[in-house]
Amino acid sequence: MVNIKNKAIEGVYSLTFHCEFLSSARFPKYKGFSLRGAFGIFFKRVSCPVLNMECQLCLLRESCAYFNVFDPVNKNSAYGKDMPRPFILEPPYNNKTKYNKGDEIEFNVIIFGKAIKFWPFFILSFKKMGEKGIGLIGERGKFLLESIRTQDGLNLLDGENNFLYPESYVLPNMNTLYEEIEINIISPVRIKSKGHYVGVDDFSIDIFATAIYRKFLFLKNTYKILEEFDLEDVNLIAECQIVSKYLHWRDLERYSSRQKIRMKLGGLVGSFIMKLPSDIKKREKIIHVLKVLEIVHLGKNTTFGLGKIEVKGVDSGQEI
Repeated sequence: MVNIKNKAIEGVYSLTFHCEFLSSARFPKYKGFSLRGAFGIFFKRVSCPVLNMECQLCLLRESCAYFNVFDPVNKNSAYGKDMPRPFILEPPYNNKTKYNKGDEIEFNVIIFGKAIKFWPFFILSFKKMGEKGIGLIGERGKFLLESIRTQDGLNLLDGENNFLYPESYVLPNMNTLYEEIEINIISPVRIKSKGHYVGVDDFSIDIFATAIYRKFLFLKNTYKILEEFDLEDVNLIAECQIVSKYLHWRDLERYSSRQKIRMKLGGLVGSFIMKLPSDIKKREKIIHVLKVLEIVHLGKNTTFGLGKIEVKGVDSGQEI
């Protein structure tokens, strides 16, 4: 067995928000839309000095927290105005929709690169969200933000108005004992290929590898993370084989209050099993890539928590 020891992913910050409801609330089955939508609204309220102006017309946009986190533009990027945001909000991945007074809820926020300098606005946004309430219209509940913890359990809320800044996420120890691994897709993965979203029949190891490569390349070039990561390691995934796949398409729908339209955000969920190369060094690099992918997600619309995967060893059924 080859062990990959703990290694920090510089510029990636993963925090767990722990909240207690002060009144009852009801959510849709996929809570990521409610959480992410409310987060955007309150982030703008606490950070934007000119609420009634479009970001692109505002003279303060370059230094504005909202512009940099929710409406980033890179003229040199192929993404243009639709450039992926520098954060991911992971909701509870369960079907619970009703929360009563005293119930607890946890969700994760992952922040990329220089966006961490706006960390105080992240905290204030969720505090204000708790004061006003969250959930479906007419069934919103207030909550208290009790703690924000790092992966090692450190609470970043230090008193009523004090807080600490997080340190970069550290990959847990991994091993390359397994000849086959299972990729569980927890929330819909929306991958585009040749202008179309990839369905069950089209999904292949080449499409999977290409999507990861594009994701890592974007993060390196735009948010200056994974800079020490060798993208050639990603190409090794194409040497794997999909032994079996248990995938299906799951449609999700959200209402965009900003665009005043209903949007379908469907994607692939389920699992598939990959056979790894026999070369231990290649296997080590592939597993390293996939463990990084667990934290940065895959595909489009990841700010809502979409594109979440988990990697498990087939023999043990345990996370690697």
